Amino acid sequence: MNNRTHRKLLVVDGRTGFTGGVGIAPEWTGDA
Repeated sequence: MNNRTHRKLLVVDGRTGFTGGVGIAPEWTGDA
């Protein structure tokens, strides 16, 4: 399975969090 990451980095008051989504449907399994 081709794992793609579409993470957006958010840093607030010295704390780091990741936001985004994962597309695992067949439409999202092709080459980028």
